[in-house]
Amino acid sequence: MKVTYVELFGARYYDARTSVWQSPDPLITGSYLDGEPNGGVRNSMNLAVYNYSRLNPINRVDPDGLADIFIGGFWDDSTGIVKYFEKSYAKNHPNTLVKYFEWHDKQDILNYIENLPEGEPINIIGHSYGAHTGAQVAEKSKRKINLLITIDPVGQRKVNESFIENVKTWLNIKAKPKDEDRDFSDTIAGIGGKGGTLPTGKATMSYESKMNHGYFQSMMNEKGPSGKSASDVLRSNSVERIRDVDMAETSQ
Repeated sequence: MKVTYVELFGARYYDARTSVWQSPDPLITGSYLDGEPNGGVRNSMNLAVYNYSRLNPINRVDPDGLADIFIGGFWDDSTGIVKYFEKSYAKNHPNTLVKYFEWHDKQDILNYIENLPEGEPINIIGHSYGAHTGAQVAEKSKRKINLLITIDPVGQRKVNESFIENVKTWLNIKAKPKDEDRDFSDTIAGIGGKGGTLPTGKATMSYESKMNHGYFQSMMNEKGPSGKSASDVLRSNSVERIRDVDMAETSQ
């Protein structure tokens, strides 16, 4: 048997003898021409596609090597609710690659996932119509989804419940402000089909927030019944941390 001396680090092989990766970063070659993430080709540190953590492994790490997928809602192209969060998230987490899509980009998302290296966790975060799209992607994807976060789903598009079987962990948050606190975003969500056709009662964890529908960032960062926010769950990338919570206590 021939010995290669290379080690597999999930997304690509590394030769410790020469300190060289044996292939380019798979996400850099596929998305950096679009300027994302982390500045894409506009950032000179991204041009060395065979490097790791921007050549600074002491202060930077790239634990999973891939991207968290954010999906905006129906009006996100004009309001930027999710897109703004995604850009801020990427800036605050320079060691992680993130990717943004609009709610109607289902096929683009599926193609993106299909081209990701095998064995890496895939996390999807969707808001409003984008939450509905996230579930549709999970249903059609040939890859297992590690974490699906749906923030106040909206939409009446058909989603087969079989998507649940392709998701390790599903966290759902429903916006339910007091009647006197409802705003325009809540009205629009109601017209669009608030709650959608998603079987949220079967989510790993599902709870209500007093925030308005449009307050995506607040719902992502708000602590849930488990004491952790959706952002905490996303960054921990741990199935156990959410599954260990007593569902009777966290469901409303």
